[in-house]
Parts: sequence; C-alpha cells; structure tokens
Amino acid sequence: MRKRICYIHVWPHKAGTTSIQWFLQENGADLLKHGYFLPESETKRGAHHALVAGLAGLDVGEHREPLVARSIAAIAETPAQAIVISSEALEGLLRNRQNTEAFFNRIRELSLEPKLILFPRNQPQWINPSYADTVKPFAGPIRLNQFHRGSGRPPFRWNRATSIWPRIPGISMSSPVSASSK
Repeated sequence: MRKRICYIHVWPHKAGTTSIQWFLQENGADLLKHGYFLPESETKRGAHHALVAGLAGLDVGEHREPLVARSIAAIAETPAQAIVISSEALEGLLRNRQNTEAFFNRIRELSLEPKLILFPRNQPQWINPSYADTVKPFAGPIRLNQFHRGSGRPPFRWNRATSIWPRIPGISMSSPVSASSK
C-alpha cells in the first residue's frame, strides 16, 4: 500500500499561522474533494494543538482525549491521499528529541509520509508584533530591549530544532531553492 502524505505545518507564533489555519478550516470540504483531509480542530480557527500533543505522546487531559482519539481514527479511516496538520504547538514540541521521535513514529504508524512545511521567521519579526501588542494598553513608553528581556518567552531556534530532525530515522529535510540562486 502506498503511503499517504501528511503535511505538517510548523510555524512559530506571530507568523500568520492563525490566518492559514482559518483558511484551511473554512475550505475543508473543498480541500477534501481534492484529496486533502483536515482533522477536527479544538479551536474555531482550525489549529490542531491537542492532536499534535497526543501524537507526541503527551497527556492532553481528559477533556481533550476524545477529540484526539476521534481525530486519529478519522486520519486512519479517511480515503484522502493527503492529511494536513497545523499547530503552533509544534514549535515547542519539536524542540525535544523524545517528543519529536514519538510524534514522527506515530505519523509512520498511521502509514503517513511526513512532509514538513517550515516557514521560519527571524527574531525581529516576532518581537515587533508582540511588542506592539504589549505596549498598546500602556500609557507610558517601554523600550524594545526592556520588552524582549521581560517577555519570558525564549526565541525559537530553528537551527536547534532542525538539527534534531535529520538524526531521526525516516525524517529528511529539504529547503526550497530561491529563483535568484539558479
């Protein structure tokens, strides 16, 4: 039996992920007609946070377990040739080798071939929207370097995460070639 493809959409926060998830969810029926299945989401916007945590072997809590079980069963049963999973939670989960191995092992158990869709974003792009969101409610100024130090959220290091993935059996990495490099 030919393996189906699982497109795994990995984006960090503040990179347009919600817009893409919303679009996918809103057009799920049309995408299914073309062979692309989107699992059920726990959010109105279409994110698969509980599903990715469950696939990574993490405890998703009693209230989310039925959704994860339904989603995994639907993935196994759908005749669609492609599955699309999207979650910002992957940014954190895939930093850990154990979570990464569990996630990709579960993907393979479902007879899926993982295809990572990565759109890394440089740090200033993450800081700028977060900075603007943070200072809106304040009357006084706050300097960008003060915000960054006090944000409590470490920047995502794509090179650290992507250095783990190729060492896991069955995972291959490729990067797009820009038109200007030809």
